[in-house]
Amino acid sequence: MGLGVGVIIAIGGGWKDAPTEGFDLLKFFRSPWMTVAYTLLLSQFTGSYLEAAVASIGFERATAETSKTFFVTAKPRGKFAGKPVHYPDMFTRRRSLVPAYVAICAAVVFSAGFAFGGQRDVRPASVAAVNAGSVR
Repeated sequence: MGLGVGVIIAIGGGWKDAPTEGFDLLKFFRSPWMTVAYTLLLSQFTGSYLEAAVASIGFERATAETSKTFFVTAKPRGKFAGKPVHYPDMFTRRRSLVPAYVAICAAVVFSAGFAFGGQRDVRPASVAAVNAGSVR
């Protein structure tokens, strides 16, 4: 499932970007490999491979776009390649958003660690006791 959705993403990206950037075989296979990896990871949390594959689309896009935004900042990409940069100050102003991105990534990693740590009953003790049948 992850490979299927990754190939769809790759074809869409190639269709959109190839006319201006040219076709890059390495970049084409980035999405399928990332969605396979995310699907395998996310399949640990659900019994549905479809749900894991759909969720992997969001993680793949977030990873790809964040890396392009913060690590390849010197030139416009995709459909904007070769066009004039109207707001060049945004290349430096977006650095102020790095703490927010780091906080979001830390929250995702923390949540994944919490989820992998096993099931925890986060209900109040009185509710958990009633549901367990120990209090009547």
